[in-house]
Parts: sequence; structure tokens; C-alpha cells
Amino acid sequence: MADSSAAVVLGRYYFALNDSITAYWVEIRQFWFQHHSLLLYSLPQKRFTERITLAEWYGGDGGQNLIGSWLFDYDGDGQKDIVRQSIAHSMIPVGDDVKELTEPSVSLLLGKHGHFTAVPVADSANLIRRFPIRSAW
Repeated sequence: MADSSAAVVLGRYYFALNDSITAYWVEIRQFWFQHHSLLLYSLPQKRFTERITLAEWYGGDGGQNLIGSWLFDYDGDGQKDIVRQSIAHSMIPVGDDVKELTEPSVSLLLGKHGHFTAVPVADSANLIRRFPIRSAW
């Protein structure tokens, strides 16, 4: 953030991922910029060990990025996982017109032992359909 003095940071929710890791959902707002993170706190180490972007809305006149996430047990192993979808929106001048592009992508972060690891997504089109994020584009 260019000027963090105008930012508002809000604690939204917290929950135990396991016996040694607590997850904290935090929201940051500054003007129209919005960001949501999951902060992982290690009880044995007494410190935050990881930050994961859950949701975000940022950009400017030529393009914007939108991120949305779902936190649940995706693979059925009893651990929380994250499905995260992003949409990159851009406007490109083409002669006297403007071409508008939207490019969705998806990532899967599997939770194991209180940590999240990105894994390859076999069928991203299916995950994008199953977990849509709404936008004005």
C-alpha cells in the first residue's frame, strides 16, 4: 500500500486449523481497494508463519483484478483446503475501439498439517464453473 495511514484493518474471524495452528481472517480496506488474508499463527512458535490471499479487488483505469476463495475440505481428508479463483480484467485500445478482456484462472491449495500447498489443477475450467466469482464484467 502506498499510504497505509488511510487503511482500515479489520479482524473478521478466527478458528483452529489443528492443535498447533490458528487461522485469522483479516480484511484491509483503503479507498476502493479491498484485501482479505488468512494469517496462520503457530502456537508453539508464538508467531504468524504464513499469509494467504483469500480475496482481493485492485487495479486502475486499464485493468482490474478480482480474487475470491472458498475454504473447505476439498479432498475429503479432514483438513481445510482453499479453492481460489482470479479474474484479470483489462481494456486494450484497438484503433478507435477498446477491446475488453477477462481472463479467469483458478488455484487449489491443499491443507496438510496446518500449511497450505499449491497443487496442479487437472481441470481448471470445471473448478471455475463450480466456484464462480461474480463481477461486473
